[in-house]
Amino acid sequence: MSWGIRASHTERSASGSPFPKAGEDINRAIEGFRKGRELTDMRQDGNRRINVIITYMIPVRNLRKIYGLTQENLAEILGVTQPAVAAWEKATRSPKDPYVIKCLEDMEKNIDVDCEVIDGGLRRPPVEFPTKRWEPVVRSDAVVTLPVHLEWSHKDRRTCDLSNAQQRKFAYKQIIEHGAARDICFWIDPDALLECYEDISIAPYAKAGFLRLVDRLKETA
Repeated sequence: MSWGIRASHTERSASGSPFPKAGEDINRAIEGFRKGRELTDMRQDGNRRINVIITYMIPVRNLRKIYGLTQENLAEILGVTQPAVAAWEKATRSPKDPYVIKCLEDMEKNIDVDCEVIDGGLRRPPVEFPTKRWEPVVRSDAVVTLPVHLEWSHKDRRTCDLSNAQQRKFAYKQIIEHGAARDICFWIDPDALLECYEDISIAPYAKAGFLRLVDRLKETA
């Protein structure tokens, strides 16, 4: 299975962020992912071992880092084991389940999702919102652990049961205010968002973009 890079990506600046290293690590992972895809294109006619290493090990490892996930986090979301994810990254095994492969492809697609970029104001990174409806990777009833770039202030609040209305609203607020467009597409179910958006108190610097996002989702519901 070959995964291709889509349109250009709008980098999020780490300046002014309370957790700048997370932004730097994510941007480094994006660059590593792009280089891995370039190698894949150059080695398409190579032997199978090279293709396995290039096509799976580099993308899975860097995709995981782009979204700020540990191997355990990604395994939980995909419904596999941590050793399975580790094996993909070492190229000793490849993902074969169609659902898992689709999730990984959606993760790749969302790196470069078309988005509206809003100035976050003084000492804040830009705020991004997808311009089109998306297919979420994370189920709206999943129990998830938010990565540190989305919730850094309270470690005990990073684990959220999205089937719980209050915890889902908290998680969605964190993702919308602090995540990139790819994070929104990864973590947020658009239909679940439409059900609760009126009860999510979005910070003023992101509210206008958020309401435009809601309007776009309503038009395609």
